[in-house]
Amino acid sequence: AFAAGADIKEMATLSYTAMTAGPNPPERWVLFLHGLLGRGGNWRSFGRRWVDTHPTWGAGLVDLRLHGDSLRGFSAPHTVGAAAQDVLELFPSLPGSVEAVVGHSLGGKVVLALQRASGQRVPRAVVLDASPAPRPDGLGAEQTRDILTLLARLPREYRTRAEFVAAAEAAGQPRSIAQWLAMALQPSEGKL
Repeated sequence: AFAAGADIKEMATLSYTAMTAGPNPPERWVLFLHGLLGRGGNWRSFGRRWVDTHPTWGAGLVDLRLHGDSLRGFSAPHTVGAAAQDVLELFPSLPGSVEAVVGHSLGGKVVLALQRASGQRVPRAVVLDASPAPRPDGLGAEQTRDILTLLARLPREYRTRAEFVAAAEAAGQPRSIAQWLAMALQPSEGKL
């Protein structure tokens, strides 16, 4: 029984896609962490290639808090440190040890924070395109700011991914960026 007014906290769990090469549970895992505007599925081709060439490994394509399918239930503050703790809390749910974590951009910062928080519990950490230092001056973040401004201006729903890509291109984004952004679209009541 719970007392009226008791502070009950629901623990959110990160969503992830597990990729394996065969029917047996992997002996060890590599987790892939996406960038600021991404989701775990951005790593699908890398994960597939990894398990095909390393069949005793599993690949976990993680949706970090407030991204992809990990949108709800996470308590503030929404910091890199909190995201790292979320990833650490995911470890026990995997059938095997986490032997490597790979992160790009925001995911790279989460990898670094995870290593600090875990006391180097992960033997292999790979950081791609992420500065280990804070960027208080904002230099190097101009493109991210431009994309966030664009996303705030564009409509919230589209009938197809191609319609979104066309809108992003019409707003000045290169096709490659528009297609990459379209990977994060989610179906909503029959629309994207």
